[in-house]
Amino acid sequence: MSGPVANCPSCGAPVQFRWSGAVQTTCGYCNSILVRHDLDLEAVGKKSFPPSTTSPVQLGTRGRYRDRPFTVVGRIAYEYERGGWNEWHLVFGDGTSGWLSDAQAEYAVSFLVPPPTPLPPAGQVRRGTRFAWNGAEYEASTLTVARYRGVEGELPFEYWDKDEVRFVDLESSEGRFGTLDYSEPEPLLFLGEYVEFGALALTDLREEEPQRVAGTRALNCPNCGAGVTIRDPEHSLNVVCNSCESVLDAKSPGLRVLQTFQGKQKVKPLIPLGTTGTWKGKEYQILGLQERGIRVENVWYRWREYLLHNRELGYRYFTEYHGHWNDVVPLKTLPEEGREGGKPSAKLHDETFRHFQTATAETSYVMGEFPWEVRVGDKVVAADYVAPPRMLSSETTDEERTWSLGEYVPGERIWEAFRLEGKPPTKRGVFANQPSPYEERTRSRWRAFGVLAVLLLGLFVWRVVIHRPQLVYEGRNQYLPPASDASVV
Repeated sequence: MSGPVANCPSCGAPVQFRWSGAVQTTCGYCNSILVRHDLDLEAVGKKSFPPSTTSPVQLGTRGRYRDRPFTVVGRIAYEYERGGWNEWHLVFGDGTSGWLSDAQAEYAVSFLVPPPTPLPPAGQVRRGTRFAWNGAEYEASTLTVARYRGVEGELPFEYWDKDEVRFVDLESSEGRFGTLDYSEPEPLLFLGEYVEFGALALTDLREEEPQRVAGTRALNCPNCGAGVTIRDPEHSLNVVCNSCESVLDAKSPGLRVLQTFQGKQKVKPLIPLGTTGTWKGKEYQILGLQERGIRVENVWYRWREYLLHNRELGYRYFTEYHGHWNDVVPLKTLPEEGREGGKPSAKLHDETFRHFQTATAETSYVMGEFPWEVRVGDKVVAADYVAPPRMLSSETTDEERTWSLGEYVPGERIWEAFRLEGKPPTKRGVFANQPSPYEERTRSRWRAFGVLAVLLLGLFVWRVVIHRPQLVYEGRNQYLPPASDASVV
């Protein structure tokens, strides 16, 4: 795919357009942002230095979406208080364009569409606000005030003088995705769907840098002077000093201190941070540990969450409570909430989960690194719904609501997958979504009964059908009653 060629007005270098419909591009030599007026390029007086990215996607990456080939020709980078993401501009073979949202290895393809109804101002949208367009229902799941960090490549509009931009992310129970974009005087609507990385058949991807594989950046904690290693320096926002437990800003040159602790009891991870293993056929690395808890009747119940990362598949968690483990993945489909038997419930993919509990969960300990900001004292309203061996969970704040799906797994499987020494901790009690220990016994007894029934049926068939009755004796006999005894009255 190629478009017209022009010269950069700043440095004179040739600028090759991949897409003939591009309105804005950046010079590959001097990084000037250029706005196209037909084939006359205007340098708008700014240079673009978007932040580096660990995303495997890059300019020139090719792929397919619903059997339509596309090429990545542009990128807008955003950051917000707790993370960041990329918007990749896609140009399809027929000349139309769309967007690939890449947020912490979660991907969604969307397209600018005319709003079926007038869109509300940003101030009127709350988390949980619902919309119905073209027969589909959407819910506002995340409200974000993002900072524009830069652009590269070709865009279908001018986009260089932004500061803060408001977005509302929309989700549906069918896996649809949408965004209300308030970067323009009139809000814009983008609709699409979440997609799996592998389903896009991407080629010409960014090669993973060797130093990133080995674990890469070593600095000193500004609070205590101890060495701090950042395993994913370009992706992680937070890192925690193992010596003094300070939460540090991984993006600042000197690891700015975000939070410090005194007299905090250390938590020793059961899975050492940095450990790699193969889980469900893919290699994951343990990046971080978070201890959280809920308070019920003045009693704290605490559990631990281990953050796992795979470059293409993104993030998942192992949660552990008293020796009970769950494998947890973030959801891209909005569950349907309702009532079952007069009690709250949630449904996902035609499976009904019954409400177990709702409580305020608070982070009490952080260790390692995270691609979003995690602080001790962070609070969310957590709700759990169970259908053993699965658990459906939501976490809610004023600005965001996320859902995840956990599956109960034996600790021995994790120990084997990550080649851990020793044995997993002994289970205590019964966990909310733990399969009944009596269920397997019952199944075993029914299996034994079934085997016995088959044997008895076989014996019956053998006796009645196969082993036919045979005559073994034939004769005539006469029965004579005894003579009466007169002495017996």
